[in-house]
Amino acid sequence: MQLIIACTARPCDGLFYYSYEYASHMNVPLVVIPHPDFTEHDYLLSMTKKYTNWHKPQFEYFANPNDVVMVLGRSCMTIPWIDLKRYTDEQKFSLKDLFGGKVIPVYSENHPTEYYEALKYWNPEAVVDLCDTEIYPNGYGIHFEKRINFDIYKEPRKQIIAEHMFLGTNREYYATAEKHLKDFPDNFILTYNHDYVNTQNKNIFAPMLNLLGSFNTYVYCKEKFDPAPRLLQECIYFQKELCYNRVDTLRDGGYYYSQRGVIDIDIGPIEKAVSKF
Repeated sequence: MQLIIACTARPCDGLFYYSYEYASHMNVPLVVIPHPDFTEHDYLLSMTKKYTNWHKPQFEYFANPNDVVMVLGRSCMTIPWIDLKRYTDEQKFSLKDLFGGKVIPVYSENHPTEYYEALKYWNPEAVVDLCDTEIYPNGYGIHFEKRINFDIYKEPRKQIIAEHMFLGTNREYYATAEKHLKDFPDNFILTYNHDYVNTQNKNIFAPMLNLLGSFNTYVYCKEKFDPAPRLLQECIYFQKELCYNRVDTLRDGGYYYSQRGVIDIDIGPIEKAVSKF
């Protein structure tokens, strides 16, 4: 029985990085079905910019009944189902093969209805869930905390382009960042080149080379639930300043990961999930 990690996220999304890091740490294959807005080259470029040690992922997959497929977030199964018409026929076959067998999804609540519709469409043979039960007290599955494999990170080089960095990689994050820019005048927003971007701001488009060396302080101001904030963890690890500028009563990944600090990857919960098959 072989474990495979699958990812359908964009090349600079946290889910892609988590997927690669766990695959590298466990020395298991990583299968990437590229998001329709990006190419295979975009994923390879994103990896080479971030890691000292990397292996080329597979960009297609053929069913093997002995495989167990893990996704680091349920949206890896939901997003391709929502946008299925935008995928090639070859990608559709790979997706059906990946998600039609034994699957280990990491619990999340960002698609509370669509995920179950996607699950019905993919019709997996069996599912064993993992869940960060501290962040999702009403979730279900074997307790599992997403952690970063810092052993393969490139060391940031200090090349400061602004004192403060904001994250604006989707419409909601960007709108929230704009509310706070006036309080932190020396800033830039890390974002994608989409229609919600205000060209009057200082925008840096992802993927960005040496991101962690380009600012001194990360202004963490997300208003919505954030399950596993990578940049927050990266700032803690590399001793960057963190301005936790959000509602204190919000008990999500931002809150708990800021308390946990940096912890090594624990594959015990994954091994337990695999054994259940």
